[in-house]
Amino acid sequence: MRLLTFAAALLAMLFFCVTCQAQSAAEIYYEEADEDLWTADTFVGDADGTDWGFDAPHPSQHAGLLGKVFMQQRYLQLGVDDADVRRIDNSLQGFDSLINLPVMTLETEVPLDFDLFFGYSNVGLKGSAYSGLPADLLVAVNGKSESYSLGTSIYLTQAERWRPFIQLGVEYSQADFDLTMKNAVDTYAENFVDGQTDMLFNAGFEYDLFDVLGYRMTIDCETGGRFRDSLLLNDLILWPHEKIFIRGGLATSLEGGGIGFAIGGGLTF
Repeated sequence: MRLLTFAAALLAMLFFCVTCQAQSAAEIYYEEADEDLWTADTFVGDADGTDWGFDAPHPSQHAGLLGKVFMQQRYLQLGVDDADVRRIDNSLQGFDSLINLPVMTLETEVPLDFDLFFGYSNVGLKGSAYSGLPADLLVAVNGKSESYSLGTSIYLTQAERWRPFIQLGVEYSQADFDLTMKNAVDTYAENFVDGQTDMLFNAGFEYDLFDVLGYRMTIDCETGGRFRDSLLLNDLILWPHEKIFIRGGLATSLEGGGIGFAIGGGLTF
């Protein structure tokens, strides 16, 4: 069983063009958003006054993490859905690390940017439970799961406050745990190691709440098992300094059980 997985679902994106009269769209946006995201220089169109559109800021200029070179480290505590496992320990605890590198822009009719990311996670559980009579067994488990992921984030080169993305890649996970069962007359001990490789497929979006605070929602799709075991992640990204961010949020399965959290931060370069 893969203890830590990543995920997916597709988002639809709506694009539209606007024409302006009297007051420009750049002025209207500035008054509503009360921040200088749009200027006259970013409002472009053909010489004859048709086909007007926006030359929007790149995602790296926003409060999210898309388009940025960064390193991240977080503490993880993930809830456990399985009732038998909860008798041993009610959560998985550990950490994860992430490196993100913007790599290219695909110059199409709608330009797309690609970030390359490398991820590592290490979570474990440890505990024991008594089975009761008539078996009269004490069961103890000490285990961990390590995951290595490699993939790319794909998103619009020109983006506004709301920035949808998808992530494609591959993930290798290995579970290693010791099982001990003992009763009044005998003891049984065994070590189990199991590894598997799965496709990584996530979808989500970032949204700027304020200049220094972003919201990120991600659906981590369980590609190696039941889709309902996929994770829904909700994160806030706070920037106390232009090169330092704090990231934290909640994680739950799509079934609604096993609520956990992650908290940490990172540096941009």
